[in-house]
Amino acid sequence: MLHRNLKILKFLLYYFLYLSLLSILFFFTPIDTWSTLLSIELTKYSIEVIGIQAEIQGNSFKLDNITMLIEPECNGLKATLLFLAVIMAYPAKLKLKLTWMISSIFILQVLNILRITFLAWILRFHLNYFDFIHEYLSPIVLISISLYLFYYYTKVANLSLHSQN
Repeated sequence: MLHRNLKILKFLLYYFLYLSLLSILFFFTPIDTWSTLLSIELTKYSIEVIGIQAEIQGNSFKLDNITMLIEPECNGLKATLLFLAVIMAYPAKLKLKLTWMISSIFILQVLNILRITFLAWILRFHLNYFDFIHEYLSPIVLISISLYLFYYYTKVANLSLHSQN
């Protein structure tokens, strides 16, 4: 039991260390701004694919007579950092960690763009539901997907570690 508790404590210590380092790297460099601008550009394309005309105005979209503001908090970077820190802290082979880190950046950013696109569609066609979906439903869906990804990662990592013994 003590060994298990030490492993959990070690994981938590590494998690907060990696999260701190990633936060410094991402939030005190232009990466956060670049991520927001990239999210806006890719989301504009995604919105137009579903048939909604979107015009970028700074950090917002003009959808007919409605403006949708994209704040830096909307770029999905915080969720990605949390997930990257989990991958870095969880014991696994380096190759597996790197593969999952690269894939998770891609997966989480694509999911975030789809989330913003869906919110634009809701804003344009079902305005009454926007606040509920924005504040509650979309975070619950993204958190659930992230938890599943973490669960799956731990299974793969554990299998990988046990296969080397």
